[in-house]
Amino acid sequence: MSPCQDGHVQRHELLIEGGTIVDGTGAPGFEGAVGIRAADRRLVVLRAAAERDAARENAGRVIDATGKVVAPGFIDLHSHSGLWLLAEPRHEPKVRQGVTTEVIGVDGLSYAPILEPDRLAELVEMNAGLDGAPPIEFDWDTTAAYLARFDSTVSVNVAFLVGNSALRLATTGWDERDPVGDELGVMRSILREAMEEGAYGLSSGLDYPPGAYATTAELATLAGDAAALGGFYHTHVRYPLGDRFLDPFREAIEIGRRSPAPAHITHFYHRATFPGTPEQMLQLVDDARADGLDVTFDAYPSEWASTRLLITLPPWVQAGGPGPAKERLADPAIRSRIRDELHARGVLYAGVGGIADIRLGAFEQPANLRWEGLTLGEVGAEMGRDLVDVVCDLLLAENLRLNQVTPGPHLDGIRRFYRHP
Repeated sequence: MSPCQDGHVQRHELLIEGGTIVDGTGAPGFEGAVGIRAADRRLVVLRAAAERDAARENAGRVIDATGKVVAPGFIDLHSHSGLWLLAEPRHEPKVRQGVTTEVIGVDGLSYAPILEPDRLAELVEMNAGLDGAPPIEFDWDTTAAYLARFDSTVSVNVAFLVGNSALRLATTGWDERDPVGDELGVMRSILREAMEEGAYGLSSGLDYPPGAYATTAELATLAGDAAALGGFYHTHVRYPLGDRFLDPFREAIEIGRRSPAPAHITHFYHRATFPGTPEQMLQLVDDARADGLDVTFDAYPSEWASTRLLITLPPWVQAGGPGPAKERLADPAIRSRIRDELHARGVLYAGVGGIADIRLGAFEQPANLRWEGLTLGEVGAEMGRDLVDVVCDLLLAENLRLNQVTPGPHLDGIRRFYRHP
């Protein structure tokens, strides 16, 4: 702590003492106090007992943190708060957990840059089961206009990623196809402009249309453009790819290799249904890093996963956007096709990996509130309907805005990933 020129101790408006300070550098925790000064907008660490005693005498407020850890704010590397932050800017559920920075626009699902209001409305509707659809004014189009909505209005810092779904909505729309003509060039131009306006990189969510329709080559090209402007590639991998175990992660690493962009694999986890081990997954990352690639990952802290209920269905169901998707959900012939595909995937059952154990949430219709928190299998038994009919009926009744919670990462895998250096 530095004294003022006249020899007096600088005043701390807030002093936090008695706790163990973990400063985020990787160093062991240590005893000390943290002071916050308004005069020069500084946060200082006070190690010496004499410094702490002097600061305590002049502090405006003292917090006793005995038995607690004092640490910098946490960065949530995977947040779906890109709309709700604007509706509830205090963001208390996260701030009270110590989160001070949110990475938004993850899973390829960013709400900018989207120049056509109808496209933005479609994305909000299709994705409401995951991100919600709060009552806010959707008055932006560019990345700059979107980020301006957060400036000096929300309680946390925001790091924005451009979702590849937004780039596809501007060109290929909701179509399940490759870009043609100058469409890829338009995507690249939009991405570069977004990066210049404050985006941190490119995200993809390869289970979520329309971004899920992108090829490896398309993603590598876009990731390269992001990297050229200092950005990185953040990906929810293509879980149905190849062996459904290592191949999805191999694709993510390959995109980093081709770009070459720093590749971050989000919610990296080992499912109980995977044929191999967590060590095999970690070996992929270690091998890539040994080859000189910048590959990182984050991992769930619990054994549960959550997303929108629509993800249960094949991606082609969502082609064309929410309108055509609803028409398909109501079509008995389409339901039969969905049933056949899910049967072939071996997921029409109860137990780990089966959709019958999905827990349902976010109901709004009064007649459906009784299903909140029940499993799909339980609802089907009460309705006397099969699982596919229940999913389709409820999605239609709730305008696609349903959430699901499922058994996800294996606890042993979580522990191994968290220990990885």
